[in-house]
Amino acid sequence: MRLFIKHFITATAAATGLTSCGVVFEELEPCPQGVEMRFTYTRNLESANAFPAQVDCLTLHIFTADGNFVQTITERSREKLGDENWRMNIALAPGRYHAIAYGGIACEAASFGHAVEPTAGFNYKDITMRLLDGQAGKQLHDHFHGSADFSIAPNSTDLTAVTLDMSKTVNHFRILLQETGNAPVDGRDFDVVITDRNDPLDHSNSSSAAGRTDYTAYSRGRITVSDTPDGNNRASGGNMATVGFADLSTSRLLTTTDAHLIITHRESGRTVMDIPLNTYLLMGKSGREAGWSDQEYLDRCSRWTLTFFLKSDLSWSQTRIVVNGWIVKLNSTEF
Repeated sequence: MRLFIKHFITATAAATGLTSCGVVFEELEPCPQGVEMRFTYTRNLESANAFPAQVDCLTLHIFTADGNFVQTITERSREKLGDENWRMNIALAPGRYHAIAYGGIACEAASFGHAVEPTAGFNYKDITMRLLDGQAGKQLHDHFHGSADFSIAPNSTDLTAVTLDMSKTVNHFRILLQETGNAPVDGRDFDVVITDRNDPLDHSNSSSAAGRTDYTAYSRGRITVSDTPDGNNRASGGNMATVGFADLSTSRLLTTTDAHLIITHRESGRTVMDIPLNTYLLMGKSGREAGWSDQEYLDRCSRWTLTFFLKSDLSWSQTRIVVNGWIVKLNSTEF
């Protein structure tokens, strides 16, 4: 008789469109409670989700809403992370939570790490994310940060859908030096440094530093460029030039810190330029980017190419620069 009742209830639930979680009796498994978390990276220039293509390892810390540590989950599977449809299912009791996610710190090539790993008794406001020793002069591994607040209702009968959007923290720079008369320039003749107060970063990805970090170039040299689409020489009506380059990586650029780009001529020791970096980067805002705040623009644009023009004596010709392909004419009195 008991078996008949069980089958009758199940059939009735199916006929009325109810799931098993809408009917309560002993024989069924308990309904799931927790979150189905989707991770995205849309805070870029294209406003498109680049998480599957760019995040190669993931670390998720979950805390209660008042800051107490609950658990850490790590995912390194590229098959999962690279799947647009992948979601992380996490069993959690009803309540209010705060999640902080990092991309890049669980990878073998990580450039950033926790000063202290979150564990039992840890409050998320005490998080300090720092640049690992010896990384400031290297090509930094891409690093991402994001957070989300969410709640699980006491009467929840299914996983709660949550989306956690991330930002890229690392910036990659190519600095180009071109002589105005097209005489060849070699980047190895210059020391190129970006100095900033952006390491370490706190739980909100803001600077918590007292001192400066010097990001030196990890690659320097010279390349030949052409202003013709096919790269042909002057015979096709174009101009060619051998320009010096320097490649650098930095942590997050913040409008609240005083980042400077400093270029020094090695042989003479003369400072070619010492400029407020963010001021010049923000000159590249155009179109819809003009509607973003300065901080949002700096966060969205993680790759930068800046071209500076030098006089024949290798001093800076303060007339124009090129920021990510945009020519900006300068009025030196403004700086």
